[in-house]
Amino acid sequence: MIKIRKTKDFIVEIDKFKEISKGIFVSGEIPGAYHGQYMPEQALMIKAKNGISIMTGCAHPGIVKMVRTIKEKFPGERIYSVFGGFHLKEEDKRAIEIVTEKFKEMKVEKAGPTHCSGKEAERIFKDEYGNDFISIKTGQTLDI
Repeated sequence: MIKIRKTKDFIVEIDKFKEISKGIFVSGEIPGAYHGQYMPEQALMIKAKNGISIMTGCAHPGIVKMVRTIKEKFPGERIYSVFGGFHLKEEDKRAIEIVTEKFKEMKVEKAGPTHCSGKEAERIFKDEYGNDFISIKTGQTLDI
């Protein structure tokens, strides 16, 4: 906050679905919990020619719930990519496989689990998505 004050920038808190710039949206708060504590999340979405790309933070409400909630805001639009934290690090193999199955049911074309997703989730998504797996690295640029 100190840097923001020094540069005279400002923060706008958004708790509901909103288009913040042409083709760029925030999901608004999606309710969730982590270790018994209420922990809502938001996602950033970009609507481009290939469809909707969803970028998540840590997906505490559950990545499937988040994608479904966002998909409802874009009826008829395809979900081109979902990447970011899927919060699967503490899940077993079968639970992760169920998430990949749900992604396929929702017709998510490309997937890129990162940080809190865990190595097992990265491996399973890579196996399931093959060339449509997005390996996310620091400083990387993505075409969406």
